[in-house]
Amino acid sequence: MIRLLRLSTLRCHVVPLGTGDGAELSGRLQLSPREAQAMLSAPGERRVLGVRDRETGRLHAVVAITRSPGGTLVLTPRIAPDAMAAPLAGEALAQIVRALAAAHPFGRIEARCAGHDPRLGPLLAEHGLQVAADTRPRLLRRQIATARIDVC
Repeated sequence: MIRLLRLSTLRCHVVPLGTGDGAELSGRLQLSPREAQAMLSAPGERRVLGVRDRETGRLHAVVAITRSPGGTLVLTPRIAPDAMAAPLAGEALAQIVRALAAAHPFGRIEARCAGHDPRLGPLLAEHGLQVAADTRPRLLRRQIATARIDVC
């Protein structure tokens, strides 16, 4: 089980999202309604967390966390296009990585960049994950227990 429920920073709340959040997810992240529902209702061990502004409650980012068959925790972040979204997503990502490391101390984290958002590479790099320099889909790995970084 992915042990992660609610988190907070000074500027945002990180809360679980459900299938009822599909319309908001679709509108804010520029996804089709089908893509939004697929993200929220995918099978397997999975959590979908929304990053919401503390003051307005507005959704700024989503981080889907799944467990691969090998036990690796895979983070797939998506960020809304407005200017405020990336800094809030960065704060939330730091909290999520810390919470996952505490809850799953001998696990491994991979981050996959969904789409071609140029803000994701630097954002993930700020949290110890590095971007591969080739044209393959970005796959970022971080060994939690030893804080070792592997880049593919």
